[in-house]
Amino acid sequence: MFGIKTNWEKKDYRIPETIVFHLDQDVFSLQSEYLSIWKLSKVGIELDLIVSDFDNPSNKLSDNLEGAYIDLDYKNLVHSEEWEWEKKLEEFRRLEVILKKEGII
Repeated sequence: MFGIKTNWEKKDYRIPETIVFHLDQDVFSLQSEYLSIWKLSKVGIELDLIVSDFDNPSNKLSDNLEGAYIDLDYKNLVHSEEWEWEKKLEEFRRLEVILKKEGII
C-alpha cells in the first residue's frame, strides 16, 4: 500500500487514507484517523510529508490515542472567553451580510 509518511514528536506515522489540513490566523491542524494535531498557527511549524510505500499503516486513533497532539497554548486559546466572543462576532458579521443581501434586514 502507499500513503503519507511523516514524523511528529519523534514518532513515525504511516497514513494510507484521507488527511485534512486547516490553517488560519489562529489554528493549524492536521486530522486523519491515524494522527491528529492541533496547534496555534505561527511561523516555523514544520511537518515533512512523503508519499511512500509501506506494508502496514500506523494504529488508528480509535485504537490508540498516542497520535493525538493538542498543544497547551491551543487548548488555552479555545477555552478563552475572549476568543469565543471573537468567533461569535465573526459569525454574526458573516450572517449579517447574508441577511442584508437577501433583504431580510
